[in-house]
Amino acid sequence: MRTGFDGTSMDDVARAAGVTRLIVYRIFESKHDLYTAVLDEVVEDLRRQFAPFPRPGDVAVMVLGVARRHPDGFRLLWRHAAHEPEFAAWAASFREVVYELTEARLAERMADAVLRHWAARAIVGY
Repeated sequence: MRTGFDGTSMDDVARAAGVTRLIVYRIFESKHDLYTAVLDEVVEDLRRQFAPFPRPGDVAVMVLGVARRHPDGFRLLWRHAAHEPEFAAWAASFREVVYELTEARLAERMADAVLRHWAARAIVGY
């Protein structure tokens, strides 16, 4: 997270994990596979939390629970993946799903579609 995807080597990952690079490569074929696995773990936890769709007051608690369980992965998903060329489209796609879910929830209280669209993005961004 300090130097981004391109600036981080598998040696850096192994050193941070306290293992050898060989151990890392036994589990992940490439740095791309490792990054994707971290993101997939966070996304899967979020999916489990949001099925069925929670009540409005539960959303923040559920998202923060996922963030607590996967602090680095959550940071990668919400802050860093969008800025990595290999993962930007993936992150944008996931963020769109979150926007749509938020807009759907706001539809109960906001009739104006333009305002609802803006509010969903503001809420998610915040």
